[in-house]
Amino acid sequence: MPRRVILFTLFLSVSFLRLSFAEERPNIVFIFSDDHAPHAIGAYDGWLKSVNPTPEIDKLAAEGMLF
Repeated sequence: MPRRVILFTLFLSVSFLRLSFAEERPNIVFIFSDDHAPHAIGAYDGWLKSVNPTPEIDKLAAEGMLF
């Protein structure tokens, strides 16, 4: 298993522990995905959006934040 996957998993574990002790939990959904070209996701208005539509990702981007 690559080192960055182990570190990321450890980071998420610690983050969830901290959130479990919080009085009010924030409404945050963090989706981590690797090896996606921005031009292949419709929310980024890339040139591949007509070839490979991504309606669910586009909906998440429209209802939330787009980085």
